[in-house]
Amino acid sequence: ARTSEDHTRDELPRIRIPRTPVNKPPVDAPNHCRWHHAHGVDPSAERRCVGQEEDAVSGEENKALVRRFVEAQANADLETLDKLLAPDFVDHNLLPGQDPGREGFMQSVAEDQDVVSDIRSTIDYQATDGDDMVITRYTTRARHDRGEFYGLMPTGEVDEAMAITIHRIEGGKIAEEWGAIDAGPRLEDIEQQARER
Repeated sequence: ARTSEDHTRDELPRIRIPRTPVNKPPVDAPNHCRWHHAHGVDPSAERRCVGQEEDAVSGEENKALVRRFVEAQANADLETLDKLLAPDFVDHNLLPGQDPGREGFMQSVAEDQDVVSDIRSTIDYQATDGDDMVITRYTTRARHDRGEFYGLMPTGEVDEAMAITIHRIEGGKIAEEWGAIDAGPRLEDIEQQARER
């Protein structure tokens, strides 16, 4: 049987290491702020993260830009949309027959006004990757009281749909849009009216 005295003799000798900041990036490291272990940088060293504040501001600016875009779309404010869309804007959420460029997008926004009124969008959640992408989840409510919508006659009822969009921002303008809309209730209404015909 081993005794505690035998165990102590077999241990490796302890070498005292002076305390130093761990994970300290080299002086010439590019933007250490995005390093996974940047939290280990010595807090007493007044080392400013180059670009960190600018990234935070630009991410917030991009989110604000998308909020303006969603509001302009709900209000069919074509003048504001014209200012917010990049010249080579691409819409990846095409309606049947819609042109993928900015003109096709603006035409579809104008046509929405021929079908519904009292459009209101509420931003439920928004996030950014810190660079050029903004993810937004929002709810849109509109009264279907003006015109036919894919064969669905106006009901006068308020419809609600939840959407998730991703916008790519380039040069302070919206360059691309991807999205998905919860259109289940509308599709059920279209199906119901088709059965009644």
